[in-house]
Amino acid sequence: MPIFDGLDFPHGVATLWEAFAMLNEWPSYGRDATHEAALDACRDAMADECDVETARAKVLAFALSTGILAYEARAAHTTLRVELM
Repeated sequence: MPIFDGLDFPHGVATLWEAFAMLNEWPSYGRDATHEAALDACRDAMADECDVETARAKVLAFALSTGILAYEARAAHTTLRVELM
């Protein structure tokens, strides 16, 4: 999933661990219910308590809500398949 970093350069979040790290490092002032849902889903997926697709969907929802999803992915978000392992 290509997202924009703090310097507006797109980079990929390809694994569950990368998604979790990105969410975990997110500034506290920018955290909301969507962030917490994505973070919890990543944590649950790593513990095999939810499926990876659920975590992917929640991370995608967070990226869309914050505007960090790169344009190419935003345009195709309904068909975007990300392998979060």
